[in-house]
Amino acid sequence: MGELTGGCGIDYYTIYASTDMVNYTVLIPKISRNDTTITLPPNIYYCFFVLATDRVGNMETLRPGVTQCVYIGAPVPVTWLYFRGKTVAKNNILDWATTNEVNSKQFDVERSVNGTDFNRVGIVNAAGNSGSTNSYQYTDHDIDRLHSEYMFYRLKQVDINGNFKYSNVVRLRYHEDNKTHTIVYPNPTSGIISMLVGDVSLIGTYAAIYDVQGRLLENIKIQSTNQPIDLGKYVNGIYFIRLNNKESIKIIKQ
Repeated sequence: MGELTGGCGIDYYTIYASTDMVNYTVLIPKISRNDTTITLPPNIYYCFFVLATDRVGNMETLRPGVTQCVYIGAPVPVTWLYFRGKTVAKNNILDWATTNEVNSKQFDVERSVNGTDFNRVGIVNAAGNSGSTNSYQYTDHDIDRLHSEYMFYRLKQVDINGNFKYSNVVRLRYHEDNKTHTIVYPNPTSGIISMLVGDVSLIGTYAAIYDVQGRLLENIKIQSTNQPIDLGKYVNGIYFIRLNNKESIKIIKQ
């Protein structure tokens, strides 16, 4: 949480969610508790952050690195403790754990660059028969050769009889330039959005606002990593923000 300057205690929290890691919409506008249960459609990768508002209306600003992302998979008929991954330099490191394996033979590690077409990229031997927790790891090396920003992974658990079951899907994102992408919220908006700039070299440059016909409406100088942009003077519709580092962000005003 960031600080609420001049505030007088937290009044409520607002939960934002995204399915593309850039555009965040309000999922729950006001919640007074500091925990909640959310039901969302499965087989989608979601990212979240929470901002607090105090009793006089001050809302905290989003800080870099506070978003949390998770893949919500459909229920699978196997016992998985977890399947997760992370990108380190030019390698994707996958690790997972199971319990109570019976006649398990191997895990086929499958990769996709579009989330639909998967191909096997590795095999990890399974425990066979085990009533304890079993941990595994696989490293997909030199992912820059794929020339893809996103990579999807799943596990095919194969038993000694040839039967198999799939895990959930893990999506990883690779930035060849090692720069964090810009985040905008709330989107859709009724007027003012906040733009959390991931590439600090953009500070001092201009964000160009275009309408859906491609007409330049105005240039806004980026003066901080959390830059407000007011679209209140424009009619409802679709707009685009284009940045000097080639990022283009679609905004819906309604």
